[in-house]
Amino acid sequence: MIANEPQRVATAWIGATVMLGAEDSGGTHRFDDQFHPATIHWLIEDGVVGWIRLRHSAPADARAERNQLAIVCTARAGGDQEFMFQIAAPQIDLAALQPNRWELPGLTVRVETNAGGLTVARAGALVELRYRVSGESGRVAIQFTLLTDE
Repeated sequence: MIANEPQRVATAWIGATVMLGAEDSGGTHRFDDQFHPATIHWLIEDGVVGWIRLRHSAPADARAERNQLAIVCTARAGGDQEFMFQIAAPQIDLAALQPNRWELPGLTVRVETNAGGLTVARAGALVELRYRVSGESGRVAIQFTLLTDE
């Protein structure tokens, strides 16, 4: 537990080569450039560590468990939302990043989501995976489950 009012709970799972981190703030933590409610770090080889972090345009909550990050966000009424996963790792093959499976150097992530519209692009040293959700979906909860292969 990070705080009681408002309640904020951090969870993590640490495996031999993968570490998952998450925070659930009950939808109360405002999004900003420094807050990433879901992260993955993994050992690639020779001490090189890759990482993934969620960037979002609405409050999102996450929970880490063994080999799994569960992320949920209640959509805002009207307006589109974007969920961006930034990835840092050497030699990422953009063609290996699909809506439901990310093949990364040293890590495979299976993705279960009700979000669509994936676009993949390089942004300097990072790769950005952007899932867009139309405001026409009303107040449907947007969900991601990221499953690692460790």
